[in-house]
Amino acid sequence: MQPTPATTGEVAIGTERRFALAEGVTFQPMGEDQDTVVLALAQGQLFTCNGTATDFLVAIQDGLTLGQAADRLVETYGVERAVAEADLVELATTLMAEGLIVPQE
Repeated sequence: MQPTPATTGEVAIGTERRFALAEGVTFQPMGEDQDTVVLALAQGQLFTCNGTATDFLVAIQDGLTLGQAADRLVETYGVERAVAEADLVELATTLMAEGLIVPQE
């Protein structure tokens, strides 16, 4: 059974959704077992994120769908696919609310 896509405002977040970094947003992993720094130039804000969020940002940069990003998490962390999808939907919702990523058509 396929999970029902989450909706944020007018944006449905399902496994086929692709995202992009918002304009002026960059990120830099600080090294193995270190957080990643996310810089939002337009907002003048600096964020840090853990390995899972970093993996999602890399997947976004690689042009993957949310479902493909979930597959990477399954391979990397050995979590169940449904758990990976749910976590990424929640993460995508948070990153969109912070203005760090935008949905692609």
